[in-house]
Amino acid sequence: MKKITLILILIVSGLSLGFGQSYNMGSIASPATTCSGTFSDSSPTGNYANNENYTATFCAPAGQYLSFNFSLFSLGFNDNLLVYNGPNTSSPLIGNYAGTTSPGIIGSTQGGCLTFVFTSDGVLRGPGWTAAISCSATPPATPGGTNCALASPFCTGTTYTFPNNTGVASLGGGGIYGCLGSTPNPVWYFMQVANSGNIDITIGQNNTGNTGIDVDFVLWGPFTSQSSGCGSLASTNIIDCSYSTAAVETANITGAVSGQFYILLLTNFANQSGNISFSQSGGSGSTNCNVLCNMTALSGLPGACDPATGTYSVSGNITFQYPPTSGTLTVSSSCGTSITIPSPWTSPIAYTIPGLTANGASCSVTAAFSADATCTRTQAYTAPASCSNCTVTAGNTGPICTGATFGLTATAVTGGTYAWTGPNGYTSSAQNPTGLTAPGTAGTLTYSLSVTTASGTCNSTTTVTVNPTPQVSSGTSQTITCVQTNSLLDASSSTPGANLVWNGGSLTNAADPQFVTAAGTYTVTASIGTCTSTSTIIVASNLTPPVPSFTTPDGTVLT
Repeated sequence: MKKITLILILIVSGLSLGFGQSYNMGSIASPATTCSGTFSDSSPTGNYANNENYTATFCAPAGQYLSFNFSLFSLGFNDNLLVYNGPNTSSPLIGNYAGTTSPGIIGSTQGGCLTFVFTSDGVLRGPGWTAAISCSATPPATPGGTNCALASPFCTGTTYTFPNNTGVASLGGGGIYGCLGSTPNPVWYFMQVANSGNIDITIGQNNTGNTGIDVDFVLWGPFTSQSSGCGSLASTNIIDCSYSTAAVETANITGAVSGQFYILLLTNFANQSGNISFSQSGGSGSTNCNVLCNMTALSGLPGACDPATGTYSVSGNITFQYPPTSGTLTVSSSCGTSITIPSPWTSPIAYTIPGLTANGASCSVTAAFSADATCTRTQAYTAPASCSNCTVTAGNTGPICTGATFGLTATAVTGGTYAWTGPNGYTSSAQNPTGLTAPGTAGTLTYSLSVTTASGTCNSTTTVTVNPTPQVSSGTSQTITCVQTNSLLDASSSTPGANLVWNGGSLTNAADPQFVTAAGTYTVTASIGTCTSTSTIIVASNLTPPVPSFTTPDGTVLT
């Protein structure tokens, strides 16, 4: 009489809605925001091509969760479709699908986005896949079953109880499952350990009228990631295992190290409905509950335009579950500034971002936790129309090179008083300030302009692009000798991407490196765009020209 199988992984450590649209891999403008349509490989009416390598991201509108229902799936040998639970490939891997093993129904649970990566080799091709796209207002059911890559996050900071799986085929017994004779009814989870140390996990299950259903487990580890652990389970990396008839078991990790993964499999041999619960019951190690973070709602309501400043505020509420315990919560508007809210956080949190320019633009507000890049949410909104009686446009004389000077420009405003602000405390009351100096490193500089008139205030910003000035060395001076009839000019630049050109002496716009046979002064120019620098080298010569001579009839040599 053996058991329910649960698998647990530990880790130590622009908005455009598509309605009925067809999305073909390789021609998707990511991220695509949609709640309907179909998603297929690059050739929905035939086989996809050899040597494809495409990435596509889909996101649900704010407050929704995506689902993809695969009705067709058939890939050629060595071709793969990877699916990530989030907006990029840094998000948790849901699964790596190949052959005719269909993903079935896949749903987003973190931020409402899914990312797909497809690669094909140059040999066999297949008809690919077709999936129907839909959305719901609630997260999809926690993925489980027999796929380790679909494990859901769990942390031992709380006791977790979940219903038994029943009627699910066994994964087998022995081999990679160690002491387990069978592994029926599997469910998968993963945990992330934040602090090193021993971790003891108590596991038990019961049902109505029966307080002692048998529970078994096998524990593997350590691994460097969830995906690497799922791909390398073996009898040689089992660290604990039990196949007893007890209703309560304890899985032990000794010396868990922060950053490692462990995988735990539990089983329900009796195939009876009920509940399994597990929690940390001992050890000095701890797990990271950040992996459970889920931002469930974000609102963004723009206020009215203030005629005195020409600005407005956007405000709303953020709702989330299991937030990180450290870091910051940043709420930013795509049309302006942001605010930062320090930990700890209690859901829901109200926020307000002030001082945004009223211009009727399409904007969005995004909330994100710094300690969990996948725990984020975005909500679109429209800025109110301008209510100021003046308009101004800020500009600059860039782009410029590092260390160069530049100026700021502003359109004329009758009766206006100008107020510029910028990096490093910069201020100016001139309409068109000049003589500003760019820093020694490439990047961008943003300057804000506020113009005040008797009837109100208008605002504008401008961004100065600072391009790198390449550094170049021509080397040391050289001499062409009697035994060396040429000299190698080989310049070097510490600035990646710099183009090197030689001039002077016997060279005109010559590529680097160059051999020269004539003495002279040679100059190498390094350029990136319009930014240049030069270095000069002197090539001397000690070759002695031959002295003409002849011999007279009497044998005398004259020179």
